[in-house]
Amino acid sequence: MNLSKNQKILLAVIGIVLILFVVFNAVWLMNYKSYDRFERDDYTRPFGSSYVLSKDGFHYNIKYPDYLQFSGNLGITNEADTLSMIIWPQAFKSNEYEVGIIIYDAGSEYSFYLYLDSDLNMNHDKMNLTEESSDIAEKLLEERRDEIEEMYSLAENEWNLSSDTKIV
Repeated sequence: MNLSKNQKILLAVIGIVLILFVVFNAVWLMNYKSYDRFERDDYTRPFGSSYVLSKDGFHYNIKYPDYLQFSGNLGITNEADTLSMIIWPQAFKSNEYEVGIIIYDAGSEYSFYLYLDSDLNMNHDKMNLTEESSDIAEKLLEERRDEIEEMYSLAENEWNLSSDTKIV
């Protein structure tokens, strides 16, 4: 079978695209399967790629990455849904995580989405808040410090986050 130069180029391009697609899918699958380490039998799967568990006044969830996405998360929310912690495992780094919270104050009706640093303080480098908003968020963070620390401790125990965990 004699192929013209253009046909050979087309076949080469198609072959390269197929190989790249297979490699990308394999890398995605390895990342997806890395979330298996967080799951246990007592979690239920009510929809999609999320697994949930309610116990001791908290709701836990494991959100696997969607197809061809590399970011999933671990979440824990209090019963009143006024404080939620989200932990993003870093792709291919088993002990590195980003941590954020959604904090709501019913009295003022303020709600903030905040990134936290390794001391569970606001990570100002990852946020763009006005000075007034930053002050209010800092106050809420300090008022709820004990609950935030308890929530992080529960998350560490629930998902066996290692003692050498690095919050990035």
